[in-house]
Amino acid sequence: MRVVKIINIVRKDVPLYYRNKYSAIAELELSETKLINIKIEFAVEVTPISGKVYSIEEIDDIDYPTIPVKKALVQEIQNYDREGLLP
Repeated sequence: MRVVKIINIVRKDVPLYYRNKYSAIAELELSETKLINIKIEFAVEVTPISGKVYSIEEIDDIDYPTIPVKKALVQEIQNYDREGLLP
């Protein structure tokens, strides 16, 4: 399983300046022949001690274990944030 890309990233309006929430569509490759698109919601929170904390808040139901999917999504979101691709 791997995350191919995250598209249609939309930042939600949150009144807290240190927390950003987003909705997006993630394209996942579950096997060599199976690609799926799922809706996700995630948050990036800036903390004074540990830097940024990334979390997946919602994910569509898929026929695959969610823990490895969430870990892979968090890593991809961190990469997008480092590259400045998050709005």
